[in-house]
Amino acid sequence: FTAVLTFGAILFATNVNAQSASVTKGKGTATAGKTVGTVDLVLKLKDFQELKVNGGSSTVQFSFESSADFTSDKSVSAYANAQLNVFSTKKFNIEVSASEFTTTGGTNKTLTGGTALFSVQATKVNNVEVVGSKSVVLTQTAQNLFDSAKSQSRTKLAEGYNVDINYTLSNPSALIDKIDELVTKTSIDGTTEDTYTSTVTYTIIPG
Repeated sequence: FTAVLTFGAILFATNVNAQSASVTKGKGTATAGKTVGTVDLVLKLKDFQELKVNGGSSTVQFSFESSADFTSDKSVSAYANAQLNVFSTKKFNIEVSASEFTTTGGTNKTLTGGTALFSVQATKVNNVEVVGSKSVVLTQTAQNLFDSAKSQSRTKLAEGYNVDINYTLSNPSALIDKIDELVTKTSIDGTTEDTYTSTVTYTIIPG
């Protein structure tokens, strides 16, 4: 069996030598005793940025169900762990803006100036305390979450970085002067309520 393999190899080598003087087409080059071919292996790396809201934290809710909730002059916070997921091939920042609070269910009430009572802050990026983070009062005008001089470095994990966001209502008692009459029925049944919703928009940008 070994002899057959050796004999076959000799015949193959002889064939190659006999063809070594042939003209090479394409990128192949013929040299004495062997043929060489080259292939371009191309790697394209696109510059891009991505941001998404993790599904489990797409709603942040503050509820007011008693006078104690309204009379408190202390800030109230809601922490959204890993609310955003970002990927960026370069340094990045995140802009945030918010619409005015409006009611749902067809009543079309607007809580004018309500968003100005709320602020947001990015506290951690990829479980690391943020350097250069600031508390941003929500407005309809987009603002940077991070200090422009301390933008976040590019992401270095394939799954991107998670960003923790803290939402703070600075003065709950101020809501008393801003809300319309909540109960529309002639009798209080303990179930009637108005729900005001603001859409907070995050946008990833180059840092």
